[in-house]
Amino acid sequence: MSSTDLARVLAKPTLYRGVVAILFALVGIFYVQGTPAVALSLSLGLWMLLTALFMWPVARLAGLPSAMRTGVTGAVLAWAVAGVAALFLRDPAGLAVMGAFGLGLGGLCELIPGIKHRVIGRPTRDMIISGGIGVLGAIILVWVALGMGNKIDVHSIFGTLAMIVALLGAHLIIAGLGYRHDAREAAGAA
Repeated sequence: MSSTDLARVLAKPTLYRGVVAILFALVGIFYVQGTPAVALSLSLGLWMLLTALFMWPVARLAGLPSAMRTGVTGAVLAWAVAGVAALFLRDPAGLAVMGAFGLGLGGLCELIPGIKHRVIGRPTRDMIISGGIGVLGAIILVWVALGMGNKIDVHSIFGTLAMIVALLGAHLIIAGLGYRHDAREAAGAA
């Protein structure tokens, strides 16, 4: 699969992922102290599940290198598991763990195939960026949660997640718009 074909196929899922991430970040940014943990639980669960839903068709593409397919499938499964678990958790520490699990494992599953297949072109290099943001975001989230000790609260976990996801969402929207532009340019040249 060429870089142009991969960009054409990834345009919509990447844009959708970016929009959902920005919506999650907006909810997290405007989250007020004292709102129940169910807000974080539902927001985190929906964000992870929608991310998995949008990327699932990519995992089933014919012509995708097997290491890339395995990576995307692993990321989809990590996001789905974290999303389902987050829907049932109400403890800030548990939600921080699920957020870190989804970001970290999903990011690692994007990062490794992106590095292996970076010669394919921009889509794989964008996987390196989004995977790196996920892994670093998981580390930051764990660091913040551990630093709070027994005083861990939903507001700080939600705020930390919102900032990480805002960065990820901005990257994904820019990448998705770039893929769409490349696909239109290639269609015009054909």
